[in-house]
Amino acid sequence: MKDDFRMVWSGLALSSAVSIHLVWTLYKEKGFYFGWPILIIFVAVALTCWRQVYERYIRYGSWPSPRNTFPVLGNAVQIAPALIRYLVREARRHNGGLFLFWPGGPRPTCVIANARAAKEVLGASSTFPKGNDYTQKFGFVFGDGLVTSTGETHSRARRLLGRFFIKARLEKRSHELRAMVDTLLIQVLGSQFCGGATEITIDVQDIFHFMALQIFASAMLSIDMRIFATPQCPILGAPELRQERGTLMKCMRSGIQLATRLAEEEDNYAHPGEVMRWLAHEVSFGSELVGRHIVFGLPMSPTLFPTVRRLTASVKNTHAFFRQCIASRRQALAANGYKVQDTADDSNTKENLVPDDCLTALVKAADEGDESDLPRLTDTQICHQLVTLVSAGHDTTAFFCCYGSLLLARHPDIQNQLREELLTADNEPNKQFDFPRSLLKRVFQETLRLYPTIPMVTRTAAKNVRLSRYADPDNKETLLVPKGSNILVPFFLLHRNASVWGNNAADFDPDRWIKHNTAPLSDGIMHPKLGFLPFAYGSRTCIGYTLSLVEAKLIFTSLLRDYELKPVPGFTPRIKAGISLTVENPHGIKVRFAKRNKRK
Repeated sequence: MKDDFRMVWSGLALSSAVSIHLVWTLYKEKGFYFGWPILIIFVAVALTCWRQVYERYIRYGSWPSPRNTFPVLGNAVQIAPALIRYLVREARRHNGGLFLFWPGGPRPTCVIANARAAKEVLGASSTFPKGNDYTQKFGFVFGDGLVTSTGETHSRARRLLGRFFIKARLEKRSHELRAMVDTLLIQVLGSQFCGGATEITIDVQDIFHFMALQIFASAMLSIDMRIFATPQCPILGAPELRQERGTLMKCMRSGIQLATRLAEEEDNYAHPGEVMRWLAHEVSFGSELVGRHIVFGLPMSPTLFPTVRRLTASVKNTHAFFRQCIASRRQALAANGYKVQDTADDSNTKENLVPDDCLTALVKAADEGDESDLPRLTDTQICHQLVTLVSAGHDTTAFFCCYGSLLLARHPDIQNQLREELLTADNEPNKQFDFPRSLLKRVFQETLRLYPTIPMVTRTAAKNVRLSRYADPDNKETLLVPKGSNILVPFFLLHRNASVWGNNAADFDPDRWIKHNTAPLSDGIMHPKLGFLPFAYGSRTCIGYTLSLVEAKLIFTSLLRDYELKPVPGFTPRIKAGISLTVENPHGIKVRFAKRNKRK
């Protein structure tokens, strides 16, 4: 008998004995009618334990399993406080191979902790599709958007939207995006250096969420997201409901989209930090909530969970905002005969045409149809795509910039080298920036290795299939993944595997990538053979990862030109892994900013 499941056997024996005793007692003395609820509970526990034993020793007999797995609860007690630390511990115990963990209930989850198997899973979308549990829980927020859709629905969305994210198109808009970055930096940082201050400590979430959201919405949707902060925004509600942050959640529960203190500014906007703090909080909250419900198999029920009710209100109000954007764009298209202006082409910018962007493409597909055989898009489906684009599009860039600035602050030598590289390239605008050989690329890679913005993905096995147990190609050992298995691919584990990255796997060392970024060099940053998959892999690769890299380059060029980043003594962020990496403590991600004496 294997000791890793002794708790299940103990629970099985205990539950069976208690159930038999209870049945006999009720039959002899009181009849079944008086104690049937208790009886059902004990019988359910006994059946769950039997199912756990069947899963462990019959279906997954060759799979390693954690020690001290409890009846019914499985490993939920161990993983509840810190899932990441628990999985890291188990991966070390199993030498970075494949292993099971039990999130609760009778069925285990297969953890794919080596690069070979991860590539096999993510590269075969038909064999390992996104399961119903994944799509339903993500779908609670994203509906049938790019993240959750499958088959022809997903293919249509990528056809409609993919052209807006290609590198050539983005490069044509680099000057426009750079000017926007400079303006936003002045807006979010300039006012904070008041009274002669030369150094300030900032929660960089405030900065980067504001900038990433505004850049993405302007570049991809031609929407100024700052209207969330104006009293004219219809979703805001009555002026008396615009309270201090202390009553923010109360207002949210009342169905108010945003309730923040208005700053005394000429344009009557709320202070950007207040607005983006709310957005950062909601993104983190939704990420952690959906991630927890996926891992533990909990239903996204507003009836059972108050937190889900809150998320429901937030999604509902966001849809209301986007429906207004859709109606406005549809009206503009109709007034112009559905003619659009290519925002990447300067030849027709003087014409009074509607910008050619993601929102226009979706509205035109709804009104005029597209090349697919699917029914035309509805406004609800457009909202699903917009929520997906805005949430995932700004969240990825924002958190990458947060962790990147934190790491650069802790490594001033690397920060100085990167500053010199970026400012040299900035002073030579006619010279092509050599991104494949750049320190910038290695900083991107190393930041995403340590803090992958997508920390894990889940899949379901559509059929019985065997996976490589270990990363070593000379080791041919495999394990059978039964049909219907739940699979977890934890990128944060793959990216810190000491057998791949060495004993300094937890250190920030951009130069480790020099030996991996070999010919033929390209702009691509992923290395599937190493298990480095920060933007997923295969047909489900993140559509906006090129935009994220372009945004991050522009942001860090302007940021390092004007400021020096310094660490805040004693500060360490506490990380949770949900849909994306989120910050648990209320202090966010703190970095100290010092004005540079002069621009170079």
